[in-house]
Amino acid sequence: MLGLPVLFFLSGGLRSLMRGAPVDRAAFTDARLLTTLAGEVVIAAVLVLWLARRGWFAADELGRPRARDVALGAALWVATFAIGRGASWALSLVAPDFVGAARASPIEGVLSWWAALAALAINPLFEEGLWLGYGVSTLRQSLGLWAAALASIALRVLVHYNQGPHAVISVLPVAIVFTYYYVRTGRFWPIVVAHIIINAFGFADLVATTRS
Repeated sequence: MLGLPVLFFLSGGLRSLMRGAPVDRAAFTDARLLTTLAGEVVIAAVLVLWLARRGWFAADELGRPRARDVALGAALWVATFAIGRGASWALSLVAPDFVGAARASPIEGVLSWWAALAALAINPLFEEGLWLGYGVSTLRQSLGLWAAALASIALRVLVHYNQGPHAVISVLPVAIVFTYYYVRTGRFWPIVVAHIIINAFGFADLVATTRS
């Protein structure tokens, strides 16, 4: 079942590769973002129904959100930001051209505020539910806990491959910190809060562009 979302996210790039064209790294637009969100909702619905028939219920696996998860999520975001900046600095010492290429191609686009809010409500819950709540708990049955964690990290980065070096700089540190926190604590909702904060800062510039 993990293959379904992986193929969904990779489909555009795979079509480009089959045509022999460069991978499409299109800018964010409302239409593009809402298409992705619609796909996430459909995939989530299929997974939830399929898993429920097999006795796996998200509420049991993910736990209930608690008020203190907001503070924990904010702290996790700070730690993720610091670790990401530190990793980027260290990488710039050994691979300056790679880091330069990543920084030279930032995420671009223009979004309306309502599309950004829809993404903040849906995407963090979908991604963390997929790669951590479902992915780690399912893969650990056959791979073991830490191998499942590594596989989850690899899949999360893989589906962002169309971002090129930017995926390594931005997505990989987040994937490592979030997955490690989940494996060590078993807490899901602080990660969702941290993901929302990260996306909010990322979308802020894209929404601000529409007002300028």
